[in-house]
Amino acid sequence: MRRVAEGSAHAPAVPAAAWGGVLPAAVEEKDLPAVDPSAPCPVMLTDTREQAPLPFEHCPTLRTTLQTGDYSALGLQGVLAVERKSIPDLLRSLSQERGRFMRELERMRGYRTRALLVVGTGAEMQEVIRKRGMQLAAVKGSLASIEAMYCPILYAATPEEAAARVEGLSWYVWRDVRRRAGVRTPNAPEWAREYVLRGMPAIKTRCM
Repeated sequence: MRRVAEGSAHAPAVPAAAWGGVLPAAVEEKDLPAVDPSAPCPVMLTDTREQAPLPFEHCPTLRTTLQTGDYSALGLQGVLAVERKSIPDLLRSLSQERGRFMRELERMRGYRTRALLVVGTGAEMQEVIRKRGMQLAAVKGSLASIEAMYCPILYAATPEEAAARVEGLSWYVWRDVRRRAGVRTPNAPEWAREYVLRGMPAIKTRCM
């Protein structure tokens, strides 16, 4: 990893919260900046196909084309992949677009850290299932199968909560990779620790 010169073309990106609702310009993969070893947190990568990117509050972010998933982090493109689905997107992926969705999950198997992120509430889930004539038991079975065969599933009620979960997950993966490379890493900030303290069981009970 090499230091990024301040004011250069590879200067750190700005936090997503500073966008003001306007998406930053996309960066080609070949033009992504170098990883800054002095950075306090990872630079989040958002896939260019995301129409409403998660509002990351704590980490800077860049838009680029990711080979798999909707979110990763700079320098971790081959290690970390997070696929984000809204409730309607998820249920469509489990029915009409199941084949394509399964291929996406299969590609994610090649990543050491991977997750399916479902954004929405339990009430929304039940309402969409009812409108589409689906069975809740069948949906739960499909999700259980995904967790057993492909990846963990993270649940968040709002985009803000989802952003916090992706940032927290990315921070710990970033720290692990840095430690393995012998790079000193700061202690986990409170917002990253919150990701661990919340825990998946409570999230899943609330959303399903």
